[in-house]
Amino acid sequence: METLIQSEMRKVDVELSPEMLSKCVAIAANHDIKPAKLAGIWEAHSMNNNYDSHGLTEANFTSFRGAVLQSVKKSGSNKKKIAVTPASTSTSKRSAGAAVVSRPAMTKRTNSVYDSPDGKRAKIGTDSSSQLDQIANGNTNIASPTATVKRERSSGSSVVTPSGVGTTSTRASTGTARPGSSSAIGYDQRKNAGSTVITYNPQNLSPKSKMVNIGNERLCTITQPFSQHLTKTVRHMTDRPRHVHLNNHLQSQVQELIEVLNIPMQLTEEEEHDNHQGQENETVKKDSNNSHQWPPYEHVGVPRQSLQTNVGRICNAAHVGKLNTTTIVLEGTKQGSNGSRIELDVSTLEQKNNASFSLFPGQIVAVSGYNCSGRRMVVERLVEGALPMPKNNEEENVNNNNNNVSIGLQTVKTSKAELTRMQYSQETNCQNGKPITVFAAAGPYTTNRDLTYQPLTDLLEVVMDAKPDVVLLMGPFLDMRQELVKENDGEHLTVEYEDGIKAHVSYEQFFMVKIAMELEGLFEDEPDLKTQFVIVPSLDDAIAEPVYPQPPLEDAIPNGGKIMKFFPDTEDTPYGALGLNKIERAGDRKIPKNPTDRRIHLVSNPSTIQINEVSFGFTSTDTFMHLSTESINHKLPPGTRLIRLAEHAVKQQSYYPIYPPPSGAGKEINLDVTQRDAYTMPVQPDVLVLPSRLTPLATDIVNGDTIAVNPGLLVKGATGGTYAIMEIHPMKKEQMEKASAVENGLLRHNVKDRVRVEVRRI
Repeated sequence: METLIQSEMRKVDVELSPEMLSKCVAIAANHDIKPAKLAGIWEAHSMNNNYDSHGLTEANFTSFRGAVLQSVKKSGSNKKKIAVTPASTSTSKRSAGAAVVSRPAMTKRTNSVYDSPDGKRAKIGTDSSSQLDQIANGNTNIASPTATVKRERSSGSSVVTPSGVGTTSTRASTGTARPGSSSAIGYDQRKNAGSTVITYNPQNLSPKSKMVNIGNERLCTITQPFSQHLTKTVRHMTDRPRHVHLNNHLQSQVQELIEVLNIPMQLTEEEEHDNHQGQENETVKKDSNNSHQWPPYEHVGVPRQSLQTNVGRICNAAHVGKLNTTTIVLEGTKQGSNGSRIELDVSTLEQKNNASFSLFPGQIVAVSGYNCSGRRMVVERLVEGALPMPKNNEEENVNNNNNNVSIGLQTVKTSKAELTRMQYSQETNCQNGKPITVFAAAGPYTTNRDLTYQPLTDLLEVVMDAKPDVVLLMGPFLDMRQELVKENDGEHLTVEYEDGIKAHVSYEQFFMVKIAMELEGLFEDEPDLKTQFVIVPSLDDAIAEPVYPQPPLEDAIPNGGKIMKFFPDTEDTPYGALGLNKIERAGDRKIPKNPTDRRIHLVSNPSTIQINEVSFGFTSTDTFMHLSTESINHKLPPGTRLIRLAEHAVKQQSYYPIYPPPSGAGKEINLDVTQRDAYTMPVQPDVLVLPSRLTPLATDIVNGDTIAVNPGLLVKGATGGTYAIMEIHPMKKEQMEKASAVENGLLRHNVKDRVRVEVRRI
């Protein structure tokens, strides 16, 4: 047992002392935990608490033991599932003579639009503590969870009030833990609500004044000039030979990155190598410290007695289990190497004092070393993907539609004149010297105990106070992993009307009630609200395509759904409609013809957009977690593991660079590699948003050209999570003048020098 535990812990870069090894053996024996699982628990626990640089010590063993006990308790409780039934709720009307869907009440605030006496904000929810208490006491004779809807009919009006488990006053949680939950602290008992978790502010910029938010003029325009991402649903199952199609796309990815790596690394052509072998080898020895000097390029699997450079894809020779230093394999292209694979011996790299690496399956890398047999290379040097182009050699590809914007291999540049107009002009959709504010939040938007969506309501209350320019909402919105959704019949959410009649509400109708009507209410209360919302689906969404990459959300039945003759409830919530088009008409507003003037922007997952000149890249898939669980690391500087993971996405030019996708609970993903272009980064984004359940992050990566942000999840189990606030200030005019003289009029955005990021608790 001791040997197995020591071996498994070494795989996650932990060397146990004799005392710690003895304690680990005891806890594994007492709770019947396999060594591999024990190592996995430590890996997750150390990442969440930043213990990577310390290892397992007496100081953190107590918290680690708590994590082990929590995992054991959770695995035991999952064997028994108990359902919770929401009770009926009270209703209130927004206005007479109209069929509307009311939304949960928000917390009272002074001088707030929510304090208006007209009753536009209807309260919703009931106290379900008695039912939860029954469950806690062992009474499991309770029906499956439902979302209760009551309808009032008077003066020809009809009001539909949806509800989950909640309270009739302020918060949505009762504070009583469900069986199997890891904590008894509910959402309304959470601590430090609204406090700042981390701040990234390298230039010590002052927070945006609330006075700046006075007025409802828009300061920015949201565009999507990159055509790679999906715009509609595609067929995933075809009659074409799928394995051939799969291989062609993967091999083309390797070929493309070989071409990218040729420039910065100055890889020697094979013909030049044959003619100048001796001269080249001598040059390599003299210029070994030159980061761009590489041995001659050779196809994977070709034996040579001298140093050579190979480019290929990292694979796991074991096929089952996590990648480790003994199972690293490099696969070459089909065209050049006929798909040959060779073993990579990284022991030489491990012995170097300044050598660090981070590898995962699917990663495209360049390696140099000795491969005398053609089957195994002793690696002397390794580069993890495509490096950014040198600033003085970057090739520019000018957009024909706008000569003021240049999209290079990795970065977006904008002319001085265009930057000046966007940031200092008083025209519509220009900043007028003011900073723009972007909120970023990722689902789930309700706790695992109820379907009241109180955290979303609280977030929108913050939005109404702060009035940000853009709010990025990433799914899941209706989470298929949520227990109350899973415990239903799997097809519909059950609802019950006031007259006792039960009906079924589709997932789309439930989204309309809980999400779309919430957003609609914001613009009904304040029609001139300047905030724009960007909606991103998730693979866990019940209303979205379950294959990555995903197209934007759309009605299941086009053109606003369908009102069914024999189902009166569809008069208020049409079947198959998401209700997002109603948001554009809220407050008696006409639907704008120009897409940039819309309040709601539906984009794909992943997607790359521009807010004014700043490019934003994001995906709702937990790329951080998947990379973390599948990668192996060696001698990473303390505190840089998450930064290295974010850099992987940029260097691999992909929002999801892992292949094959990981397996295991919570990590399943249906990946369609035939749509590889749709999740390839078209440019190096100025801001990269990767929401994850791991520790929140805000930092600059890849030479400071990209700001990586992990806003966290808005809800974590039964309690609140975090979201991010990004303030991007205009570039100083004197900086524009200096940069314009150096860069021939097309300027880098230098977001690092003018951004302020906060991650706050909800």
